[in-house]
Amino acid sequence: MILRSTIDITPSSSSFVQEQQPTNFFKKLWLSLSGAKGPVIQSFAYNAASVLQNIHRAMKSKHINNIIRLSLDDRDIYVDTEGKTDDMVEAVDKFRWNVEDIESETFKRLELVFEHNEDTLHYLLEVTVNKRAKVGVAPINIDITAVLNTFKKAPNETTEELKSRMEDIFSSQEKYDAVVDKSKRYFHEFCNGVLMALMANNIGMALLRNTPEVSIIRNRTASALSKGAPRRSETAGRRDYQHYDDYYGWDDFLLYAYLWNDLSYQNAIHYHDVQIIDENYSPLMNIDANGVDASQYDAFNPNVDYAPVNDDSISIFSEETSRQLEVDTSDYQDNSSDSWGSSSDSSSDSSSDSGSSCSSCSSCSSD
Repeated sequence: MILRSTIDITPSSSSFVQEQQPTNFFKKLWLSLSGAKGPVIQSFAYNAASVLQNIHRAMKSKHINNIIRLSLDDRDIYVDTEGKTDDMVEAVDKFRWNVEDIESETFKRLELVFEHNEDTLHYLLEVTVNKRAKVGVAPINIDITAVLNTFKKAPNETTEELKSRMEDIFSSQEKYDAVVDKSKRYFHEFCNGVLMALMANNIGMALLRNTPEVSIIRNRTASALSKGAPRRSETAGRRDYQHYDDYYGWDDFLLYAYLWNDLSYQNAIHYHDVQIIDENYSPLMNIDANGVDASQYDAFNPNVDYAPVNDDSISIFSEETSRQLEVDTSDYQDNSSDSWGSSSDSSSDSSSDSGSSCSSCSSCSSD
């Protein structure tokens, strides 16, 4: 079991947005002949440095200072390969020294990955900032994932030892539900806290996406877990770092999640209000409030290959509906000139740091 949610953010001022029709000749011709309006793209007039500064300020207000990846247009600016903590200042300094002003203005995608630990749950926050987005789609997304601290694999602990440590939870439905409900409560409180911090720091209009919070991993193919958490397929995902176990130390946090369905199947746990995902974290099925017993179908049997099941409480995802659709913005010009929180705006609010570039952000230079 892991917990997942997404915060969608849209800049709060319409002055940050310009709508653009495609510039590609053939697409323009097709739109003209068909009479279709076409997929208008919004271009957002913020620069990467100012977005980075605003997000840093919001995260710092929640004591989230541990960054494990910072990239611009698929170029890694900072990657933590040592398990450092409180390294946001180091990452921002690297950004300041390695990213030219023109790159900050004309970027396509900025990505930040934060790690944060609390007593019950360990969090990963994956922030994606797009310069352009399809109309109606938020350009900034924060995917929040949480795992149970209790079941982080200890040094030299075997898979069977970890599985034995987990077994008490699955000894009764009451114990199982208590752990899930407690985890959901803490997760919900954390997500709402991040949401409020973003709003308080004028990032924009932030909303929690209505998606299933609890996800359970079920491998598509039967496989033993003798060597730890299964790695994703080499072809899965658009880039490296597309999956949690690509981050430093996260294979130890995730192993229990691959064992969760096995123990549920063995102990006839009743699944309800949950999404089943595969080893690449793509959805397989949603299970509603009525639920099903995990031992009821081979769809949950870890010893056989996955096959969809027909049940009124289960909604099946096909490969087509599971596919993540991406918007091709390459045929759209970026005519935006202003930048979100650029120095030209700083005089309008002397009490805020949002008008400064990263190089002058006081919150980046000290705690």
